[in-house]
Amino acid sequence: MSPAEGAVQDDALVAYHERNIKSGCLISLAFCVLYVVYLLLTWDQSHRPLILGLVVVATVMSGLILTLPIGRLMHGRYELFFTLWTIALVALISASIALDGGADSPLVVALFMPVGFAALSYPLRPAMLSGALAVAAYVVIVLADPGLPYPTILFTTATLAGFAILGAWQASNTDMHRGAMQRVSATDVLTGCLNRRGFEQHIAEALDAAVQADGHLSLILIDLDDFKEVNDAHGHAAGDDLLRWVVHSIQHELREGEVLGRLGGDEFAVALSGTQFAAADRRAGELETALTDRAAASFGVASFPDDGVSYEELHQAADTALYRVKRSREARPRELGWAAALARAVDLRMAGGHDHSAAVGDLAARIATQLGWTGDDVASVRLAATLHDVGKAAVPDAILRKPGRLDPEELRIVRSHPPIGADMVGRIPGMERIAGWIRCSHERPDGHGYPLGLRGPEIPEASRIIHVADAFDAMTSELPYRRALSIDQALRELQRCAGTQFDPDCVQALAEVVAGPQVAAA
Repeated sequence: MSPAEGAVQDDALVAYHERNIKSGCLISLAFCVLYVVYLLLTWDQSHRPLILGLVVVATVMSGLILTLPIGRLMHGRYELFFTLWTIALVALISASIALDGGADSPLVVALFMPVGFAALSYPLRPAMLSGALAVAAYVVIVLADPGLPYPTILFTTATLAGFAILGAWQASNTDMHRGAMQRVSATDVLTGCLNRRGFEQHIAEALDAAVQADGHLSLILIDLDDFKEVNDAHGHAAGDDLLRWVVHSIQHELREGEVLGRLGGDEFAVALSGTQFAAADRRAGELETALTDRAAASFGVASFPDDGVSYEELHQAADTALYRVKRSREARPRELGWAAALARAVDLRMAGGHDHSAAVGDLAARIATQLGWTGDDVASVRLAATLHDVGKAAVPDAILRKPGRLDPEELRIVRSHPPIGADMVGRIPGMERIAGWIRCSHERPDGHGYPLGLRGPEIPEASRIIHVADAFDAMTSELPYRRALSIDQALRELQRCAGTQFDPDCVQALAEVVAGPQVAAA
């Protein structure tokens, strides 16, 4: 059983313990009635008032417990209650036996009552204690009254001990069965991770711990994109196989304090104990990367206490973030189809068959990943890089294809394409961030770039990435008016201009991506 499953509090188990406590009290009251009948039938014998006093104590104890709010008072302390209850019962029974004549008293059989009830109702440890106390109590009674025949002592002791062993065995079986049922009730049958019920119970406990320790907790919601299409196209068996693969892939990435649950259908969640939002957001990107081979997914992140103090509030915040991403992804292909077409048209005008925009997009995504970018950020920089030249649609062919040096007016026209492209992309709702990257994609660290003349850290990192990817692809592509440089030649040129024309970190990342460690270290 995993730690997360072991921590799950089963409501059915709580109700089971409450029923056991009430049943034990009722059985004790029934035995008290039998005691009274026995005392009335033997009232002429000694110590009857004292024994009756013990019966009254047991009756009051049982009746009082029945009137209390057992679930609230005993929650999480059932073993302690069963232990104290057993000690009290064995002590009262032993005292009544001693007052009724010692080992010869027929009340000795009452010692079997707590042992039998413990076997059927107690967890293993208090059940073992009940048997051990009953045997020990009988031995003490015999030692205090050595007149009983030896065979009777031996038989009674052995029978009571055997009954105690059987009780412990039965309690152990009950514990194992209960544990198995608890795991089944908290586990998703198809994938083996926690189901909705188990996950919600786990995160409720994790939230309680975070509140008590003044700590942090984050929730990542994961929703598979286009899962219905997998079922429709390949059948439910293929869909089930994909769900199992997703769980396996995520669990392989989980760290200590992170627990995965399947909330239903194609929706999953990860609880991250002791994790703040920024770290959880990075983890979401890493998990998304782990799923890219077979499953596209949308992610939403929320954190305690910033986004909510209850599971319901955290789930709602993460769900809102997730569907904002999903809607953006669903809308993006429709809204950007025209822009992608323009980018391709610009490529055809400039370089014939070379798909420069797509190549820069792919290279920029690889550089960003090398620099530690993840998830949607990588997808966004890929999109911005793909569209970085879209503003050249406004530049005449004669200027785009001119093989020689451009005159000042032609240069002014060419340098107008970043703000034109940014304006085109920026007209799409939600694309302002990408539009800003496109606007700055020709800025230089030394301030000699265009259109704004930004310097160093004033330039968005995404724009610096795009600038390096654009230059590298341009240098290594064959054009009608010049030959392509080799990869090594292009890298040396970028490294020569690192710090002035190009960002050094981006150049280093590019070298590691396209040339391997040897060239990167050069």
